Amino acid sequence: MKKIVPIFYICDDAYMKYINASIKSIIENSSLDYEYQIHILNTDIKEETIKRTKKLEKDNFKIYFDDVTNRLNEIKEKLFVRDYYNLTTYYRFFIADMFPEYDKVIYIDGDTIALDDIAKLYEIDLEGNIIAGAHEQAFVQVDLYGRYVEEVLGVSRYDTINAGVMLIDTKAFRNEDILGQFIQKLGEYKFVVTQDEDYLNLICNGRIKFIDLEWNAQTFKFLDFPVIEKDIHIIHYNMSVKPWFFLDCRLGNYFWEYALMTDYYDELKKGLESFTDQDRKNALNVLESINDLVISEIERPDNYYKKKLAESKADAVSLKSINKALK
Repeated sequence: MKKIVPIFYICDDAYMKYINASIKSIIENSSLDYEYQIHILNTDIKEETIKRTKKLEKDNFKIYFDDVTNRLNEIKEKLFVRDYYNLTTYYRFFIADMFPEYDKVIYIDGDTIALDDIAKLYEIDLEGNIIAGAHEQAFVQVDLYGRYVEEVLGVSRYDTINAGVMLIDTKAFRNEDILGQFIQKLGEYKFVVTQDEDYLNLICNGRIKFIDLEWNAQTFKFLDFPVIEKDIHIIHYNMSVKPWFFLDCRLGNYFWEYALMTDYYDELKKGLESFTDQDRKNALNVLESINDLVISEIERPDNYYKKKLAESKADAVSLKSINKALK
């Protein structure tokens, strides 16, 4: 019996055309020694989209579409999105509880291309950690963003994960009620910069295994690229510069190589041709709005970390008063 490799995406119907290229890249680099089970968490995938995507299936490669509407409705009013994000980004918190048959899974964003067998990622030993992934390069390389995680979350910039490619110990996720902790944190503070990634970095801090950047080679054009192309396992077209909109997207040729093998290639090419220079300018301008948001969060007198520091000081004063009274 072949070992199962569970792989999860989160998506809406409009994004499936891009995920098809990502799925195809995983298939083309897979091994016959494993059975790969792709789950696509969604609330609105159309039947026609499902049929087109399932054309990619093989004997050892199955694709499932899982509706998370009921789970989302339980916390929807507490969630926040901005810019190119939508509510799908939070679905990954539901995986462990929705799929108790799995003790470990891979989560991967749709703006990725695999250049190696993803089963190798699945076989990495989590060593008692809850999640594994590569460092978030925006936090490491950009001082403003590094200050954000340290001054708003209270987490070192060097201890942060990019949540676009993760190995998750779903058994630990359930046992330690990470979903419950996430919902509790939602009630305490709305993190508005990297949103669900902020919550993951906060809740799992100290329980993250960091893996090589080759498993999450983040291509955003304003970041240095500290990996060698021939060594890359997974390309991640993170942030706003995507190969289906930008001809000069770093390593974008790999996306088109696999997109050509899908049912969506012609549609994707038309999308690239219709995306105007003004559209590209607007996409890059998102960075300015992010910077403004980051600065406002750092300067907030009641941001998460400042509130926690104030509460700790108040608790210390209270404890000191009690001890003094008891003497």
